[in-house]
Amino acid sequence: MALNPYKLRIENRKDYLFAHVEADELSLEIAHGYLSEVAEASRSLGLDKVLVLRDIPAVFPDSGQFGIAQDALEMLRGIKVCWVNPHAANQPGLDFAALVAGNRGAIFKIFTNESDAAAWLMDDQDVS
Repeated sequence: MALNPYKLRIENRKDYLFAHVEADELSLEIAHGYLSEVAEASRSLGLDKVLVLRDIPAVFPDSGQFGIAQDALEMLRGIKVCWVNPHAANQPGLDFAALVAGNRGAIFKIFTNESDAAAWLMDDQDVS
């Protein structure tokens, strides 16, 4: 039996779903795995807001961002999602992915800290 290539902890924080994902590397398997688990948990709990603490020290190259952005949009359609990125080197790539997804209708945003992310998530007026 293979070990899961990522760790995911999910909490119902009443007004939103909190998900902490950790992995040493990034692959489509890891991204699809945690995104589908987060989407399933959000829907099963009836929550339309998600905060993901993304502790993965890698991003896809720009060419790969288009595909994963589209996949995330499909999995998380109708859900306002913010990602907290603790890895500064990932910021440009994650900002690009959020822009690509946003151009296709997603409500995604990237943050460097949880308090700003939660404030944006709870602001029903800010859907950009």
